[in-house]
Amino acid sequence: MQPGAACSTVIIMSLIMGLLLYLTTGNPYSSALIILAACLGYAPFDYMGKIMMGEVGNHSFGVGLGIIYALLGFNITNYHGWGSWGVFLVVLILLIITSILIAFIRRVNLKYYLEDKLLIPEPRFSDYVMDVLTGGGLGDLIRRILLNKKEIIIKKRIYKLLGFRRLVLNPYSKKRNKN
Repeated sequence: MQPGAACSTVIIMSLIMGLLLYLTTGNPYSSALIILAACLGYAPFDYMGKIMMGEVGNHSFGVGLGIIYALLGFNITNYHGWGSWGVFLVVLILLIITSILIAFIRRVNLKYYLEDKLLIPEPRFSDYVMDVLTGGGLGDLIRRILLNKKEIIIKKRIYKLLGFRRLVLNPYSKKRNKN
């Protein structure tokens, strides 16, 4: 539990999206401001730990931001003539930026989780980002299905710097489940 983490992400990304949409369209009224207003009304109670956004609220804000990312992508690609790949690239870049922001906000909890629960020694920031990008537990389930009981050990420094230890970590491997 980390009260306010999701709210902080939604508030920051809504502000960024409102600014970017204004810069690309010239319209000061955007859907990003609706999401921002909704989150600002809810945030004080979340920061105090009195109420929790939960999965439905979290995903609802995420879907709202995703739609706004796509709108920005359409605006940019139509203005610059990038085509449909431009929309994809804009949304992908915004997804990565959002994941980096979430990893930064949750870095203390992620460090504890990766070191103590998943036994990744001295996790780097890229490991935190990779945990967020791969969906944490959902990514672990997919790795369990794909890798079964196998474990992939990352030794090269460059791969560690890029977060590959968390990308391929299988918490269900034989080595990790001896206890």
